[in-house]
Parts: sequence; C-alpha cells; structure tokens
Amino acid sequence: MSSFTRSRIGLISGTAVVFALGAAAACSSSSGGAVAPPASEPELTNEAGLPEPLPDGATPAFLGTAGACTPLTDVTTATMLTLDVAWPGTASTAMSPATPQPQLYIWLLSHYTVTGNAISGNTWTCGDETPPFTLTALGDSTQGESSGQTATLQITFKNEVWDAIMQHMNGGNGNPSTGSIGGWNIGSSFQVNPATSVLGLKPTSTYANPSTEWPKSESLISPSDYSDDDNDGHPGITATPLGTSGTSTPYVLPVTNLTSPPSPPAQALFVTTRTQLSLYGKSTSCMAGEGTATVTLLNNHVIGCEILGYDVDAGPDADTTELCDNGVPSGAQTEFLDTNTTQYTVMSGTYQTVQLQAGDGGTATCEDVRNAFPTPTTM
Repeated sequence: MSSFTRSRIGLISGTAVVFALGAAAACSSSSGGAVAPPASEPELTNEAGLPEPLPDGATPAFLGTAGACTPLTDVTTATMLTLDVAWPGTASTAMSPATPQPQLYIWLLSHYTVTGNAISGNTWTCGDETPPFTLTALGDSTQGESSGQTATLQITFKNEVWDAIMQHMNGGNGNPSTGSIGGWNIGSSFQVNPATSVLGLKPTSTYANPSTEWPKSESLISPSDYSDDDNDGHPGITATPLGTSGTSTPYVLPVTNLTSPPSPPAQALFVTTRTQLSLYGKSTSCMAGEGTATVTLLNNHVIGCEILGYDVDAGPDADTTELCDNGVPSGAQTEFLDTNTTQYTVMSGTYQTVQLQAGDGGTATCEDVRNAFPTPTTM
C-alpha cells in the first residue's frame, strides 16, 4: 500500500523540479532587503491562459490575489508534463503526423525546500510515454509486412525501470533544481531555472553538459560514458517496444537491419537520453499548480538491444549471442536502430503538479506519482 495519497487533483510538471504552492504575501528578497511587491498577474499568457516566459526568456514574478495558504518549508510533489512533439522521417520511419498532434508525457517526483522566495531540491523521473509512430514503405517491407500494410511501433518503459532509477541513479539523489516563487497567495508565480538531466550516461560525460552538441550517432559516445541507471546489467536504461514479432498487431517489434527475409526483431532497447527544461507557472490552489514548460533539449540514442528470445531471467551474461551485435558496442544492428529512432522537437509544453501528503510518515515513491496522474487515455 502506498504511504502517500493525492490530496487534490491539480496541474503539474516534468523533468525539472516543480511544485504547487499557494500562500500569504512574500514581499522581501532572499537577502532580507525590502522590495516592492510583484505584479498580480503574469505579463504574458498563452491561449490557455497559462503564464509564458517573455520573448527574451524572462519570467517575471507575480503575487496572486486569491486566498492565502500556510507557508511551507518542505514540499513533495507529483508532476506530469505534457509535450506536443514532432519528428523528421528517416529511410524506415515516417515523419510525425500534422494531426492529431503527437504528445509525449513525463512523470516526476520532486522534493525540495523553500527558503524565503527561493526553492531548491531534487527530482526523479517516474515515467515516460512516447507517442506511437509508423514506418515508410521501405520500413514496412523490412519488417516483413504484406503489401499495403503499415506497421506501427510503440516504445515504452516499464514501471520497474523508473523505480530502479530512483534507487540507483546518482546514488538515489535524483537531479538538483533551483528556482523561485512570487509569493504565497493562490495564483502566485513559481519559476524553475533551466535544469539538465541525463539517463544512461554518467554525469561526467561531456554530453551531460547542455552546451555540448548532442552527437549525430551513438557510435560517437564512448562506452566508458555509459551508466546503468536502472541497474539491470545493461548499459543505458531499458526501453520495451510493444508487440510480439516483426509483424504483430497493433504494434510490431523493430527489426535490426534491412535484410530480406527480415532480421530477428529487438524485444528491448538500451537507450541514453538528455533533457533540459525550465518551468513557469502559478499555483491554482494551496495544493496544486499549472503552467508552461520550455524544453530546449530532448535528445536520445539507442546504444544496444536484446534480440527477441533473449532469456531475461537468466541474466545479462547468460547468452550474449542474443544481444545486438553480440553485445559489442556500436555494431551494425545497434547503428541501424539508432539511425531510425525518433528525434523529437518540442513544439510546446505544459505541466500539472499536486502535492503528495504522507499518510503514515513514509517516503513518496514513483508509484505514488503514477497513481496521482494516470496515463492519459487519448494515447
């Protein structure tokens, strides 16, 4: 039984730290000097009425005018990020459709402290749902589809992957984030500074630095940079394609080269990711908040895979002949999958957040986050 319960449905965020705060006025800076109260409304909002950064990227603070809430110094939240995304086509994968707009979802658990108007803490990723995608005529043929049939792929991450990441990544400490709030009245602003997180890569990797250009190919990432963040004995974190074969319905497992007859498909992908985002929103109650997310980096690479039939229960060292390229990094099968993976561009983003409250003094888990925000049924 989860030790945390959702106190109220609210809006939330992803990949950086986010929280829901409402409260009394805050009219002093973190250094203690008196300052004028901020504006009562955001200077810029989107079509949905959510606060948006100004054209120069500034996120002005504002103080809400609704009821006051009890100031907090320690906050734990569940968050869901909704991103409108697009991607280019490759030789095997079709480009994203214009309609309906594909959406990618990210779930987060955040814990942080509030000191004056400043926030700081740590965030763990608790889920990631990518949109399904279709193949080109060449891709369909490679999969072994009959003429006129279109294959669809759906890449997922099992819940146990995120639960393991929370325990093992960065020693279980998650990713640090900082930001500020505009005040403690309901409707007040909160802002999270740009934060970068990597999964499947060591934080010491040059590619963990957001100013380093993401490599065009997985082969440019040194295996010494890999990190087994989900602690399953394989490099990177493990994604699971839905499907049972290269021609199953409604989803297929991806084949690993262009041979005919079709090559054995992959039942698991080992991936690395890099994400950078910032948040700007407002509290909607004492327990919830919502706003916009600016995602400047959403990178990924496939660095290995399991071939269909690999005995997972026997352990990663049991039979390397059923790993892509016999387990050797940057082989032809891995490169084929990586070349044809979807590389996302984020068109826009929003978040919802809600506080988690301990029912028995326990510690919040990713399960609590996923229970607070079930997977949208529109996928």
